[in-house]
Amino acid sequence: MKASIPPGRPGPFGKYGQCKDPDGCRINEVTTLAGQLGIKSPLPGLPSLALGSADVSLLEMTTAYAAFLNKGIPVRPYSIETITDRNGNIIYKAPPVNDTGPVISVSTAGEVLGMLEAVVLRGTGASLHAAWGLQNNLAGKTGTTQDLADGWFIGMTPSVVIGVWAGGDSPVVRFRNDLWAPVPNLPCRLCQGYSQNEQ
Repeated sequence: MKASIPPGRPGPFGKYGQCKDPDGCRINEVTTLAGQLGIKSPLPGLPSLALGSADVSLLEMTTAYAAFLNKGIPVRPYSIETITDRNGNIIYKAPPVNDTGPVISVSTAGEVLGMLEAVVLRGTGASLHAAWGLQNNLAGKTGTTQDLADGWFIGMTPSVVIGVWAGGDSPVVRFRNDLWAPVPNLPCRLCQGYSQNEQ
């Protein structure tokens, strides 16, 4: 993974923030791709989708991010791999985690990984290296809702995607200030504990 976004430069991404017409923003293409990557929750067909206005589960997020590690090929998560009877006969086996072709190109997946690595090297996830001394190859993305209601971090090593969410069941429950804010500190810290085992 290679960090590719220079610090302090929005590059070509700033223009998308000016988009007011959903059709001009190609939101339908975004929601279609999100579905192909594993996000099944309903997504609003509005420009605010780029700011995280949709509610999706942590499992959906980690599933979608896994495609960037998998060279653009989406994966299907499962919790049970096999079930055998007392004689050792397999009575259930999980279907293949990926039985489709890529939905994004290998180059695009690589570019996204580069941006996500930059988050950990010098962005809001930099504490994984700086404060906790992780030396393995990491990428990730922090996120929060308005007024510090909750926060999350999706972390990645070259072989695994880790998702952490911190918050309350109701958005009425909020963290009082930045000192108590869950992003990026708490999710990154939880991710750090797991990532140490990947070194």
